[in-house]
Amino acid sequence: MPTLKTFRFSFVLSATGAVIAIALSLWLSPTPIPLFDTFHEDSPWSVIFWDIRIPRVFGGFFVGALLAASGVIIQGLFRNPLAEPGVIGISSGAALGAACALFFQLSVIWLPVSACIGAGAATLLLLWAGRHLMGHDMSQFILIGVALNFTTSAFIGLMTYLSSDSVMRSIAFWSLGNLSAIHHEELVILASVTLLSSLCIWRYLASLNIWLLGADTSLQLGVNTQQLTRIMVLFISIMVGIAVAFCGVIGFIGLLIPHAVRFFVGVDVKRVLPLSMLWGGAALVLSDWLSQSILPPAQLPLSMILAMAGGPLFIALLYRVQRKGWG
Repeated sequence: MPTLKTFRFSFVLSATGAVIAIALSLWLSPTPIPLFDTFHEDSPWSVIFWDIRIPRVFGGFFVGALLAASGVIIQGLFRNPLAEPGVIGISSGAALGAACALFFQLSVIWLPVSACIGAGAATLLLLWAGRHLMGHDMSQFILIGVALNFTTSAFIGLMTYLSSDSVMRSIAFWSLGNLSAIHHEELVILASVTLLSSLCIWRYLASLNIWLLGADTSLQLGVNTQQLTRIMVLFISIMVGIAVAFCGVIGFIGLLIPHAVRFFVGVDVKRVLPLSMLWGGAALVLSDWLSQSILPPAQLPLSMILAMAGGPLFIALLYRVQRKGWG
């Protein structure tokens, strides 16, 4: 078990890396900005820096942090190392909710609300299916997630087919994953959700650690498993829903980042969660930097960038889990 000193060193190193990733994206992506011009109100670089790059970069960091945190919680709640919002269909549920808001042309405020409702419904469906169709052993519930992914994709495709040209372009562009829609208003919401979720969920991490030992053991140790499940579903719904609503479906962050963190600090959720949020935020910021820098002025979809790296890593992770187990 890694020591507290190792965790503190890892946290400082991770925070430093996150700051470097943010700084690189702010001043170098996709075109370098003169440092001193960012503080001159008359300079066009100042407008680009404060009105475009600041919301995009910090918004991307918060989205990555939310996705990584949701991955930690989902893997703990389902006690499955391969669980991730995109893999098991929770992101697809959020995407379906957001697509409904776009399809029916609801007001902007309904986009994150619909996404959160969709993510919560998908999570509850997975829990119900895991317990009633597969018993208390939910190790194979990913099969339900695959079916859920196909089903939601079919409904999103149907809405895309039936929608007008403008709505169809909105759904298609949003579903590929992009941070260009994040402005100062969205940044405030993302920052608030990330901060409040982190503070509120901290008190339940000890119970989540016990939950990893099994439902029966948790009951014997005094954990209110029903309350814990409801609270975790609430957090998952908010985290995934807000992230998907503002930047579309982005995969692999919630799967790979928590496993990479566990390699250094062990399986204690109290240590894995904060480091995963730092790593997840930095990973998404750097991915967005690449998406803008590979073929400028075009911007590659974030889902494409992460899939290129995440696919092979997921196969390697699956092999490791089958050979050595979780942790």
